[in-house]
Order: sequence, then structure tokens, then C-alpha cells
Amino acid sequence: MKKNKCLVDVSENIFHIDNLSVPLIFQGTLGCFRVVSTESVTIPARSEIVVSGKVCLTEGQTLPTNDVLVEASENKGKDYILTARSLVKSNDSIPVRLMNVENEAKTIFPGTTIAQMCEISHVAKSLPSQNDGQNKKGLRSDLHDLLNRTSDKLSRSEKQKVKSLVQEYESLFAETDSDLGKTSLVKHEIETGNARPFKEPPRRTPFHLSKVVNDNIDKMLENKSKTSSDCHKTEESQVKIVTSQMPDHDTDWTLTDKQSNDPDLKLVKQWLTDGQRPQYNEVSGKGFFIRSLWSQFNSLELQDDLVFRHFYDNERKVVKLQAVIPLSERKQVLHFCHDAKYAGHLGMRKTLEKIRQSFYWPGLQADVRA
Repeated sequence: MKKNKCLVDVSENIFHIDNLSVPLIFQGTLGCFRVVSTESVTIPARSEIVVSGKVCLTEGQTLPTNDVLVEASENKGKDYILTARSLVKSNDSIPVRLMNVENEAKTIFPGTTIAQMCEISHVAKSLPSQNDGQNKKGLRSDLHDLLNRTSDKLSRSEKQKVKSLVQEYESLFAETDSDLGKTSLVKHEIETGNARPFKEPPRRTPFHLSKVVNDNIDKMLENKSKTSSDCHKTEESQVKIVTSQMPDHDTDWTLTDKQSNDPDLKLVKQWLTDGQRPQYNEVSGKGFFIRSLWSQFNSLELQDDLVFRHFYDNERKVVKLQAVIPLSERKQVLHFCHDAKYAGHLGMRKTLEKIRQSFYWPGLQADVRA
């Protein structure tokens, strides 16, 4: 271009070659399109959600006619929001799957760039596999290994019959872990009312409430109080706080009994019954446990003869009630929430979150770290 004195005038859309001027006319589509959010969406912590995205077209651009690939934008926005790569039909409004990897909810505002869209010229129905050549001759490698490990006591003819049978129905055997747990025979729907559906990690039912949950489910089934049309509603009888039994090898006391027999919590119960916090000089000589509860007096509540602490859950934006555990029982709670085989042996943060769903005692965080 330099040798022939070529000049491209982008603003005027003209291509100059010596004294010759050639107008530039744009036709067709550019390589990629910017996709922005059309609505304000709050993504819960560590969850996925599908939002509606609008394709931004510049002057002269038209939508592709083929399928398009949606992926993360090259002009990366927020690091904590991940965009799933997906294949969709070309349209001016497309679905985009986003994931929030942070521990708190994040909001996507209208006009925020959430993805980019590129045209796909061809979509292959299936990709060639390393086992394609082997499948024509015999079994897949995983089924071949399975047959060798389980046919030691079979004769050659019996082994050949088993091999033929497995080869005929090899599509019924999962080749990878991703093949497990999926079926197209049953479609399950959960009515959420006006609430937007989203995905979040499953949470284990607290061990001390497992029997209570099962009993309540059986009771609801007997009373036919749970139907498919009202599953997004919450009945008052289903959210009452349950006084559960603390696991103990020697006694069968409930948490109410354990609080009543603890001298510190017995004193706190008296404060809450009287509705007045004592002067600091009355508790200044006592231990850390009682002084800490004294400083949190406004967050304490006496309900069904149990001392509870108000706890604000930042993730769900709700206030929960935590049963205050006597210091004599904290090791047992830590055992059942962390050390026991069925507790999952979670890390420090998840163990702390698990205990905070139901219990509290002064120094809880330090005990979990230890």
C-alpha cells in the first residue's frame, strides 16, 4: 500500500489509490457482537443464573443467519462474574448463563456488557472419539477392561457370548462421569411463583434436625398439606423453631435442660425475663462467656425457655435465630459438625457457616480455627 500510495479514509469510507478514489461499502456482519444485560439482576452468592441479553448492532450490521456462540467478552468486566460458553439460535435477544463466584450477592445492571456473540458457520453433530476405530472392531476400552476383570471363571465361549451381549448394549454403560445422573424420561418442575429460579450448592440438613425434618414431612403427607400448587408458599406451622435434643451418651436432656443447668445461661435467662440488662460492675468480675453475652444483650431473645441470639445472614439477607450453646457442649457440637464421619470434615469457613446456621457461643470462631 505504501508503494502504491494507498490511503484508507475510515471517517469518509473512501479508499484512495494515487488519484483514484474508491468508496467503501460495508455489507454483511462483523466477526463479533457485544451482548449487554437488558435488566437489573441480582445473582446470589456462589450461584448460576440465566439472564436475558441484548445484541448490540452498529450501523450496517445485521444479525447472523446461522447459530451463534456466546462466550465471555474480550473486554473482560468483573472478575467475579463468569460467562458460560454456549451455542444458541441467532436472535436480537439471547439467553446468557452467568455465575457469581463470590461469597456475597452481586448485581448486574442494565447495559452492562456480559458476553460477546460470534457466528458459527458449521455445527458438527458429534466429534470423533479416540475409540471410534476400536468401536468398529470391538468393545470400548473401559468395557474391555470390565470384561477382563469379571470373566476369570468363564470359558472362552461364555466370554464371547458376554462380549457380544455387552457390545450390543454398550450405549447403556456410562463412558464418563458426566453420563451419570441424567435422564430424559422424567421432567421435574419446581413452582417458584414470581421468584427467579437460580442454582446454588446443596446444603446439608443439620444433624440434630434430621429426625425432626423427616417427622414433619411425614406429618405433612398425612395431612395432605403439601401440594404442587402451593409449594412456593410458606405456612406458619412449617417455620416454627423446634427444641431439638442434644446428642448425649449419658443423659437424654434437651437443650432447654442444658441451658437451665448452666450457671451463666441461667443468669442470662433471668436478665431476659426481667427485660433489663444489669450494670457492668455486676458482671465485670465474671468470665468471658457471661461478659460477651452481656455486651450482646440487645441481640438476645428468650423463646420457649431457650436463649437465642439474632444473627444476620449476609448471603440470604435474613435474620436467623441461633441457640446459645453452653460451653460444656461446644466440643460435642464441633464433633458432630466437623469430626464425625457424616459431617464431611469440612474446611474452617464451611464448618463455621454450618454451625452458625443453628448455634452460637462466645468464642465460636476461635474454637473452629483451633
